[in-house]
Amino acid sequence: MVNSPLPDSREKLWAVWILYNEEQFIESSVRSIIDHVDELLFVDGAYENFPHDNFLSTDKTFEIIKRVCAEKGKTPHIIIPEKPWKDEMQKRNLSYMKYVPDYDWMLLIDGDMQAVWLTGIEDEIRHAMTIGYPNGFTVSVHYYNQNSPHVIVKGGPPRIFMKYPDLHYEFNHYSLFDSKGCNFGKEYNFKPLELIYIEKGQYRNLERRQTVREYQCRKCEQSSGDEHLCCAACKHRFIVDQGELLKCPKCGSNDLVVDTISGQSFPTLVARL
Repeated sequence: MVNSPLPDSREKLWAVWILYNEEQFIESSVRSIIDHVDELLFVDGAYENFPHDNFLSTDKTFEIIKRVCAEKGKTPHIIIPEKPWKDEMQKRNLSYMKYVPDYDWMLLIDGDMQAVWLTGIEDEIRHAMTIGYPNGFTVSVHYYNQNSPHVIVKGGPPRIFMKYPDLHYEFNHYSLFDSKGCNFGKEYNFKPLELIYIEKGQYRNLERRQTVREYQCRKCEQSSGDEHLCCAACKHRFIVDQGELLKCPKCGSNDLVVDTISGQSFPTLVARL
């Protein structure tokens, strides 16, 4: 694909998808969003920490996206990595957090999620966009799985917010921080919005999560001694010792993740279908 710069825009609402082989659900996901936003951005690519045959999507995900966007007269923007992402946090920090223009707004949705817009919700978002920073929303997520088809989680991390300069993820892909070191979602107590996400593919993630956890355990045990770890419980960062199976020195938790925050840029291609 030929490189194509993102448009010079202000005060637009971007829908952002994190994708990898999502053909089963992506059409319903895009159709549920496309009439309510100004721009659509799709970030492709698998992670290093679970097995994959090809780190780029190999199914019909982007054929479907192209067809639906063509029907609606919109151009999808695609971020394609040149190698696997190290983890989901890196994928987010070095993709849409880098390429969406500052002061535009983002609506985050997964490829297996479908949005249900209740009356007045889009107007509420557009009004918030005129107020400025800090401002944003959480959304209600309905998880559909084989065991419990009606699990509802309200609140959680911000899903709709302004892309402010230096806003970034730390520790994990739920923890957004601003340039002052404030936890973006917690410090500003964002308002729950009655926009409903239905996650139809939740059951697919169980095997992936187990694989990721095994990978993280191996990293903790086999560290070369120059890596940082982060405690998922208390967010304490510390340097590992080679060969030592660690617990957090601050709170004792063994729920540790490899800290992948880095100032180095990750080469990506930005293209339009």
